[in-house]
Amino acid sequence: MDGVGQNPAEGDRSFGKSRHLRLNADFQWVYKKGRRVSALTLTLVWKRQEIPGPARLGLSVSRKVGKAHDRNLLKRRLREIFRLEAGPLAPGHDLVFVAKPGSPLLSYQALRLEVFSLLKRAGFPQALA
Repeated sequence: MDGVGQNPAEGDRSFGKSRHLRLNADFQWVYKKGRRVSALTLTLVWKRQEIPGPARLGLSVSRKVGKAHDRNLLKRRLREIFRLEAGPLAPGHDLVFVAKPGSPLLSYQALRLEVFSLLKRAGFPQALA
């Protein structure tokens, strides 16, 4: 049964492949032409899409951030924050979050506040922490 547990009024909150930055060329395009803001544990790099569509997310989490289970936990949390709340705030943009060492130590709520702080500093006015 499709749509079990979804409220039709909320719209499509899925996080399929079309919402991911996957190709190296896409990441490089955002890094080279995008703008950036940094916080203590994350950096946000963003660029307006040439053909506007839903916001797409890219994650860069190096081994310097921690062990594999820490990096995976951080990526799951960032994807969930983006899927539920942050993605709809930046339609027509590609966003890349770059994790710095110390990122996996943040709780979900602290990470959420940092993401919204970065979005607000980046000029997405709907981003209220």
